[in-house]
Amino acid sequence: MRAQAIANLNARLNAEEGVEYKVYRDTKGNPTGGRGHLLNAAEKTMYPVGAALTSGQVNAWAVDDLKEAQDSLARMMSTRFSFDVAALPDTVWEALVDLCFNMGASNLAGYVNTIRLIILGRYADAAAHLLENKAWVETVHEARANAIADLIREAKYYPA
Repeated sequence: MRAQAIANLNARLNAEEGVEYKVYRDTKGNPTGGRGHLLNAAEKTMYPVGAALTSGQVNAWAVDDLKEAQDSLARMMSTRFSFDVAALPDTVWEALVDLCFNMGASNLAGYVNTIRLIILGRYADAAAHLLENKAWVETVHEARANAIADLIREAKYYPA
């Protein structure tokens, strides 16, 4: 089930994304709320920029968004790379879910060389290759980029 990886991921996403109990515009100008949740069309009408959000709504979005990141990672790795993410070490899976949360699976799928290195089990090379993408490092900030690369490089399993 990867309970430890999910707990670690939730804590890290809270720290990385922050948690806002109001709707705000993200760095690209998109209406966003909670823990980096991009509002869909219906939500934009219900929650205009500046609207207060309940902890229940913020938590529901956090759960749904993390589940979507997990599911989209699994679909993308299966369809694009014929790879089952269940085979990944926990920390590598955790890093890839974080990447899907942040950039979406379709954008992550474009990191073909990094993903192929991961599939081959060349985790240190994959981490180094990911950090070579300076535009990505600048977008997520160096500390977050290094933390994600460290998870890939570590490639460990958590006790069940």
